[in-house]
Amino acid sequence: MSGIEVVGLISAVIAIVGTIENIYNGLRDAKNLPRAFREVAEKLPLVRNTLQIAERHISANTDEEACQAIKNVLEKCKVKAEHLEEIFNAVAPEHPSRLERYRVVVRRLGKGNLVEVLTKEMMEDVRLLAVNRAIQAATESQIAELLKAIEELSSLEPSLLDEDSISQHHYGSGDNVWGDKIGGNQNIANGSGPAYFGAVTQQYVPDLDALADKSKVKECIRDLFLTDPYTDMQALKRKKGGRAKGTCDWILETHELTVWLGDAVELTSPPTDVLWLYGNPGTGKSTMSMFLAEALPEVFPKTPKKTLAYFFCDSGYDTRKTAAAVVRGLLLQLVQQHPRLIEHVLPKYEERNAQAFNSFDAVWAIFLKACADKATGRKYCLIDALDECEQDEQEMLLKQIEDTFGQARSGAGTLNVSLLITSRPYLEIRECLQNFPKKDLASFEESRQDIHKFVDEKVAKLSRKKSYPNSVARSVTRILRERAGGIFLWVGLVCQELEKVASRNAVTRLQQIPAGLQSLYRQLLDTALQQDDKPDTVKRLLGFVMVARRPFTIRELASACQLYQDEDDEERIQFTTEVIAACRLMIVVQDEKVTITEDIVKAAAGNRWKGVEVVELLLDRKGDQITITEDIVEAAAGNRQSGAKVMELLLDRRGDQVTITEDIIKAAAGNWQSGAEVMEVLLDRREDQITITEDVVKAAAGNEEGGSQVMELLLDRKGDQVTITEDIVKAAAGNEEGGSQVMKLLLDWKGDQVTITERAIAAVAGNFRAKVIELLLDRRGDQVTITEDTVKAAARNEES
Repeated sequence: MSGIEVVGLISAVIAIVGTIENIYNGLRDAKNLPRAFREVAEKLPLVRNTLQIAERHISANTDEEACQAIKNVLEKCKVKAEHLEEIFNAVAPEHPSRLERYRVVVRRLGKGNLVEVLTKEMMEDVRLLAVNRAIQAATESQIAELLKAIEELSSLEPSLLDEDSISQHHYGSGDNVWGDKIGGNQNIANGSGPAYFGAVTQQYVPDLDALADKSKVKECIRDLFLTDPYTDMQALKRKKGGRAKGTCDWILETHELTVWLGDAVELTSPPTDVLWLYGNPGTGKSTMSMFLAEALPEVFPKTPKKTLAYFFCDSGYDTRKTAAAVVRGLLLQLVQQHPRLIEHVLPKYEERNAQAFNSFDAVWAIFLKACADKATGRKYCLIDALDECEQDEQEMLLKQIEDTFGQARSGAGTLNVSLLITSRPYLEIRECLQNFPKKDLASFEESRQDIHKFVDEKVAKLSRKKSYPNSVARSVTRILRERAGGIFLWVGLVCQELEKVASRNAVTRLQQIPAGLQSLYRQLLDTALQQDDKPDTVKRLLGFVMVARRPFTIRELASACQLYQDEDDEERIQFTTEVIAACRLMIVVQDEKVTITEDIVKAAAGNRWKGVEVVELLLDRKGDQITITEDIVEAAAGNRQSGAKVMELLLDRRGDQVTITEDIIKAAAGNWQSGAEVMEVLLDRREDQITITEDVVKAAAGNEEGGSQVMELLLDRKGDQVTITEDIVKAAAGNEEGGSQVMKLLLDWKGDQVTITERAIAAVAGNFRAKVIELLLDRRGDQVTITEDTVKAAARNEES
């Protein structure tokens, strides 16, 4: 080891300290960081200056033994500096949950890595360097200054109270107590330095180092990683924009959330393990999820032993649209916050290595074991936009949730984990979650108030940017509030349009924009076709983006659409970018990928009021560029107002491309308003392609408004294919509105197949009013057995 190498090490530490100082410059006004961060930042210049003096005093001729001693101190100092830099980087982004991210990093690095402890120990290392005979870099006053800074840091209140341990910061001579209190015994050791008191436990939990080779632990965590949910959330926030001030926070006080959290003062029913919040496109579901992901970590420290993990699904990324990806993301966060949970992951990992995390069943089993760990408290997991997962993956995850958290176990608390799921109210999701507590976000009165606050904020920004007179601002605010219809996305898109309009024309332009997303998309399409000098190019590009299964780069899109093939690569990309710009708000470039802001053809097919007109427009203007996919036909089948007419149009104009699948029949069977009409069209036009499966009958049985009409049609037209199973009876039991009529039809048409099991009776008791029980007692009293589970289910029934 030479003097030159020592100088290199000193320079590396100085550079890290300088980086930390720069990071803190952006944090000076942060109000949600412990005081220790400021104290540390004020003392870092002393560390840097002392190291710079030491750097100048090192000689190239310093003997090897002295250099080796200096190296040992510097290497330890460098590790502490790197840990300190990692902590400052973690808390640097402006974010309400800075303290929670600090906590996560400290848990991962170890309990001795609080910012004040790291800095104090760095100062002790620097003091040793300063008095080293080979350096002798500091004066007595400088040494005294270091000792004073060390003493001040030692007397600071801990920057973080770890719920897993009580830390005693004791420096100098004397006895320190450490260890875990187990069954009333204590391990006591003599010595100096920091002392940590372990949590009171009944079972010894080994230190992380004792669980396995540290390198194996690091490999395990690295292989478990697939995507960073926090980074994903930040990207989503940039894409959607932050929430308006004063919105969303009301959700914390709602009955639904307080029961889910187990915080209700007087619970009329046991806490639920699953809560489903749903809403139509653009109603603020992801914004609400982002708020909860940031707010709950601030709330949880007030109630010990609660941990939050979250995941934001996105169909545009392979790492965010599978069942295994969702569970891996949640599990990773739990392990990062509670390192001891790695003991539940390692056995399967040591057996299969990274392959263990590719199997959904394996990851789910590990996840449940980690959640069941009572010493780390109850786990709360938020899954946003579940409908963004691939269909098969979504179905697999939902089925597992239904099986694991089913009615017999809901509220029991044995799983030690609660799930909050947000999604669109798609039939397949409703089928699996209908027996759990659920709520349409738009049905909250506070949600309607949020749209007004959102409008006010958007208009305020427009007023500043476009210099709106007060009269214009008031008119724009009034029109947006009247026509928003609870759709935040519509307000956002319209305000983007208004950014292109002078203030004198703002009200006129706003009055020209139709209410509702579907009509807005239609107008945007017309505008794009009129503006571009080559409308065929716009048609081709839009048509390809609409049916693409994944987002494409601009280069890939230009190649797929055969655009500007005679131009060089740079010009081709530029020209294609200009065509995308002509498409205005229908398609955008996000993260270098071209994607639609809404699935336009599906939106048209599902348009309740103008679906026929919009689909006809697209077919007329885009011709063969549009392929009628299964998803589009399924959207038409689920169209509650004009589904039958849209379906007839698709069959008339593109019948050769339409194949009637089980998912399409299920969508029709679950269509609340026009399901019978859509089903009749399908039976009249494609009866030979239609097979009535158990899932189709379940969808009809669970259809809350039109289920009886659909069921009667199926029994009349395809009665030979309808077999009544226990799950179908349970689906009818979960039908809050029309279940009694459906149950009566089942008994009338298929009485010999209907078996009233204990599980079915428990489902009925938990979901219905007394008249349904009365119906079953009258018609099948000999099969109705009242068990303890039935009584419990009835006791949990908040409705009756």
